[in-house]
Amino acid sequence: MAEEVVKQNFKENLKAIEYHEELHGILRTLHIYFEITASFIYDVLKSRRFEGKKLLEVGSGATVHSIASASAYFPIIVQSDFVEDNLENLKLWHKGQSPLDWSAFLDIVASLEDFKSDVQEVRAKLESRIRKSVKAIVHCDFLKDGVLKLEEVPAEASPPYDLIIAVQCLEVPCGDLESFVNVLKRLKKLLRKGGGLILSSFHDCEEWEVRKKKFPHLKISLKEIVAALDKAGFGNHDVKRFSPLVTDYNLTYGGYYCIATEAL
Repeated sequence: MAEEVVKQNFKENLKAIEYHEELHGILRTLHIYFEITASFIYDVLKSRRFEGKKLLEVGSGATVHSIASASAYFPIIVQSDFVEDNLENLKLWHKGQSPLDWSAFLDIVASLEDFKSDVQEVRAKLESRIRKSVKAIVHCDFLKDGVLKLEEVPAEASPPYDLIIAVQCLEVPCGDLESFVNVLKRLKKLLRKGGGLILSSFHDCEEWEVRKKKFPHLKISLKEIVAALDKAGFGNHDVKRFSPLVTDYNLTYGGYYCIATEAL
């Protein structure tokens, strides 16, 4: 599928409210992968491998749980997405006006940070901390040089970043392996030398759907993903791979991965 066709498909067919409902369905059937991802991010951040002040999340969707742990370490966070409906709903969430409830996802992080206390109280603190740390919500396009609309980014939150988080998004717009390598190269340009990239997703997955509407996903093996990172100038990879689950959710894939790597 041509890149412009992919972009148009997302613009026309991916709606935040529908994705919210779909993601809750996935949570019920593939809950362990959300726990794995949250735990991996939490452990990498707690290790202080990547220190600094500025963090960028790409492919945020209308969600906030992937940066929840990061908000304890990075006082300046930028969230970004390609789909305008996601950005508008994300802005509403930060104002406390969103109809989208991410409590079930934030509870996973809350349990990691403080399993002894009341989860609702810990979640409330998380939500407040996230809202305080996020300084901008901007448009991003992996397939364009620069990735971000820098005119939307305040000076205090502009590149280079100390860490980028990308969860279940980088393979989505890419038509082939070369395109995927180029996406990684663009992200590297947004990082300081030694800065980190945390990415996780399904590997060997060809497509996914929301309300029966299909969206592409580059079918790529974990070996190819690691090779692409090498080619894009990343190194010192920490790679975790997890087997596919047998569920009734309609998703064909070879497994799940989490990687923490650094810009060389």
